[in-house]
Amino acid sequence: MKWEQAEHRHDLTTPEGNVFCGLKALAALRGNAPAFGTMADVWTLDTGDDGLLAVGRYAGGQKIIGVFNFTEWEKTVTFPYDGGKFTDMLTGKSYLLRNLHVPAYGFYYLEQRNGE
Repeated sequence: MKWEQAEHRHDLTTPEGNVFCGLKALAALRGNAPAFGTMADVWTLDTGDDGLLAVGRYAGGQKIIGVFNFTEWEKTVTFPYDGGKFTDMLTGKSYLLRNLHVPAYGFYYLEQRNGE
């Protein structure tokens, strides 16, 4: 291991800091979301594109749709059978699952709670 690089893990101006802090934020999301628990219902969603993976999870009144783009191109996907407004768990921005633009190598954790 290159220990001099590990020393930069808390500095957001470095690649090491961006990765480390990003992973900490994702871990915090998982710890506070019932749908990430081991007893959640889990399913895959058809994206119509081999470069996109979509996984749904549901527990405790919370639904999460994870959408992952494994390509070098921005992709657009529509899930016509999963309606309603979803909130990006990392940014708080609202999305509909129609014409969802997923950046190259990007992902979303989209959350919907009962009553939304």
